[in-house]
Amino acid sequence: MYSLLVIASSAAAMPIVMYAQSNDTATIEKRDIPKKLIYYGGPLITKIEVQPIFYGSFKDKTKQDLADYYEFLGNSYYSEFISAEYSVPNQTIEFGPVLPSYTYTGTLKKSLEDSKETKQLLRNLVSKGILNPNNNSYYPIYLAPGINATQGPQTACVEFCGYHGTIDISDISDTKYLYYGVLPDQSGWCMGGCGDSEDPFDNLLSITAHEYAEAITDPAIGVATSLDSPLSWYLLSEGENGDM
Repeated sequence: MYSLLVIASSAAAMPIVMYAQSNDTATIEKRDIPKKLIYYGGPLITKIEVQPIFYGSFKDKTKQDLADYYEFLGNSYYSEFISAEYSVPNQTIEFGPVLPSYTYTGTLKKSLEDSKETKQLLRNLVSKGILNPNNNSYYPIYLAPGINATQGPQTACVEFCGYHGTIDISDISDTKYLYYGVLPDQSGWCMGGCGDSEDPFDNLLSITAHEYAEAITDPAIGVATSLDSPLSWYLLSEGENGDM
């Protein structure tokens, strides 16, 4: 499943979280941090390698600006804070490279439904050797203008702004989980729904940082079935660190 950055009437967006089956068990003692998130023993992305995926047509400048932003995040106080607050014994959070992006050039759909299309797209890219995930890989999928994202009855820019999720790929890869995000374009029908800026790209950067932080600190939420591993940093009443 996934964690959603939802649209709310107040500045604090509360998450909608759903779970899928998992048999993982906790191996690290649960503990609290000042913001009251609880660590449930799951994995962290300890040296994140970001490889953006562009679904549809994007200007080269947009691709480069997003790559530059991820480089900025990895060398910023924002990341220092994430490391200081959310590292656990044997899992110290550091920050790795931004890898060359991948642009999907196949048949484009007007909308991607998470369970039927987004996950299958990623599995296909792994099966073909286009993506080679490891435990530190994070694949944020950017949707071109005019392409929507849905999760069952929920629609991007109506019920949510973006989300990150998890896929068990152990049947097609030596890596157990693939971690990804979905980030819809913030112009058009999304304009003003997911941020206060008049510049849709600024709002996209805000969502980018939100999902980046949550993917690092709770990457396997998409396969969690209960308040236990593989869930990582989470609080039932609030959600993940980006939702606090």
